[in-house]
Amino acid sequence: MKRFRLPLPLLVLFLSCPLLLPAQARYANPVLHADYSDPDVCRVGEDYYMTASSFNCFPGLPILHSRDLVHWELAGAALSDYPGPDWYGPDADFHGRVQHGNGVWAPAIRYHDGWFYIFCGDPDRGIFMVRTQDPRGRWEDPVWVVKAKGFIDPCPLWDEDGRAWLSHAAAGSRAGLKSVVFVAPMSPDGTRLLGPSRIVYDGHKTQPTIEGTKFYKRDGRYYIFAPAGGVKTGWQTVLRAESPYGPYEERIVMASAEGTINGPHQGGWVETAQGEHWFLHFQDKGAYGRIVHLQPMTWRSDGWPLIGEDPDGDGVGQPVASYRMPGVAMHPAGGPGGAAGSFDASALAGVEKVLPRVGIRMHRQRPGRMVCRWRGSIRRCLRRIGITCCPTVPEAICRFGYSTDGRTFTRYAFDFKACPEQWIGAKFGFFCNRPVRKNDGGWLDVSELRIQ
Repeated sequence: MKRFRLPLPLLVLFLSCPLLLPAQARYANPVLHADYSDPDVCRVGEDYYMTASSFNCFPGLPILHSRDLVHWELAGAALSDYPGPDWYGPDADFHGRVQHGNGVWAPAIRYHDGWFYIFCGDPDRGIFMVRTQDPRGRWEDPVWVVKAKGFIDPCPLWDEDGRAWLSHAAAGSRAGLKSVVFVAPMSPDGTRLLGPSRIVYDGHKTQPTIEGTKFYKRDGRYYIFAPAGGVKTGWQTVLRAESPYGPYEERIVMASAEGTINGPHQGGWVETAQGEHWFLHFQDKGAYGRIVHLQPMTWRSDGWPLIGEDPDGDGVGQPVASYRMPGVAMHPAGGPGGAAGSFDASALAGVEKVLPRVGIRMHRQRPGRMVCRWRGSIRRCLRRIGITCCPTVPEAICRFGYSTDGRTFTRYAFDFKACPEQWIGAKFGFFCNRPVRKNDGGWLDVSELRIQ
């Protein structure tokens, strides 16, 4: 049992979804029923490392580790501190406000020459890079690689001849341009570009909203994996060329079909030490977040990949609901956690001290709350009260309850529907707050947390 101590005396829960981690000879998708948007993955020996978008949440750029691509543990974070006061610059017009949907977008993680690199985009500032030699330890401070509004979804590629390249996309909301893919020459240390970004592919006709670039080289050809068609209704596209600058051919390699998941979106390809090929990507599931799926991948004789299964033989894969485990030894791990951050609650349940009494209070965004009060000290009350929240799949209908003995729970009188934020699902967590100025403060002891 772990205990956490937080300052100040108000406990509040806000809602997300349970974790479902299969551990069978066949795995079931999603392999991570948790909110990890825009995942990317790399392998070093027998170890796999994943990262994902963290947007305005901190710690940012979560680092997940696995030995079999199915069971994942949260191993750390590449951004452990809040940015400095000059993060957005003096001309920014959103100082002091929560940056829902802004911040860290669509990272790519790579291992090169003894270093782990993560490149990510901030749509308001440009492209950043962090690196480390120990992915479980502290990462170096971010390096501002490209100063450009609207550059997003970067991915590095180190070529056999020593040169380095960076692919990326553009956010229409900032750049005024989207559905195009860029490539730029980059310094081998990953700290700067050596020339301007060039548009190497225009997807307006056949691949609208193409984005989320992942840059690879295989058998002398350059490949850019990129989703298109939109998050909820799109597909996976692959571009192929003989040169980093193109010209690029295109092919759709995975799309949703009746009975499969909606819009299989952005992700990354990884090859196991045994020579198998797999693709991790996300599915947008509303309030439950952007959850992670694992797809088998094969390379066809014509040099194009196929992701998922192809029951009709048309060369376009479909997502699998379940599949055999990857051909590696199983190493089950603990379930991952999430990132903390500023939020606006969809509903709150808490223990509150309003002198001279202590009680439980329930809030909704709209009028309607339930208050139960007991006399006594705040510490004594906290030791006696348990709070629970239960989502009902798939409507994300939720309820709070409380218990004074840890066994029998009393439900609140109303249910509520969890709602997603911009780009991320609903979250749950704890916080303490003192709404008045006072020198001394209390604390919150969390003695047990169960996710079932």
